[in-house]
Amino acid sequence: MLKINRVQCLFVTLFIVFLPLIVWSRNTGNPFLYFTDFVPVGQGFYVLSKLAALISLLLFGVQALIGLFHVKFSFANKQRVHRWVGVSVLLMVLLHVSGFIAATSLRSGHFTGHFLLPDIDDYYHARITVGLVALILILSAVFARIWLSGTLQKWGHLFAIPAFYLAAWHALSIGTESRHPIIQMVLIVMMILIGVGILRRLLLRLKPMRRVSTG
Repeated sequence: MLKINRVQCLFVTLFIVFLPLIVWSRNTGNPFLYFTDFVPVGQGFYVLSKLAALISLLLFGVQALIGLFHVKFSFANKQRVHRWVGVSVLLMVLLHVSGFIAATSLRSGHFTGHFLLPDIDDYYHARITVGLVALILILSAVFARIWLSGTLQKWGHLFAIPAFYLAAWHALSIGTESRHPIIQMVLIVMMILIGVGILRRLLLRLKPMRRVSTG
């Protein structure tokens, strides 16, 4: 079991926030410039949307790892930490989506709600659709966790796992900052660890079945 104290938790939190912020700021430059007349209208919302996407993706990975592995926090109950990280992920995802819609709506002069509908006509729109499917799975996992119970709650909440992989695919295929080598490395490590966590869970479930069959 992995035990995490306040200092370690603070370090992970700062890493998740400041790594995306540093990578984002290197590409963005002065963020206040994007809310002036020197850049296209809506660009400010677009760059802030990208920052929210980066933070949400790393938070999402941490959220999945907390759920899959035996982690104990010295300062709080694991379920409480898991819940608050999940709320933060959902908030950042919604900021990313709303910022993108606001930016494209201001740029085009009309509401771009069509981005919230599946579209695979070209590479860019197809990858946006991948992100849309990830969003639907995230909302489904949240719905299952809050409003369902028993087996439905348990299996419904697992939608968060494929949602993370789809969100990573969405980010790595059309993102800018998300394709930075450091961000790529962190995401790949997270995807591998989450995969190990899933395999570990499956093997643990198979052990009792083997005992029953051999007994």
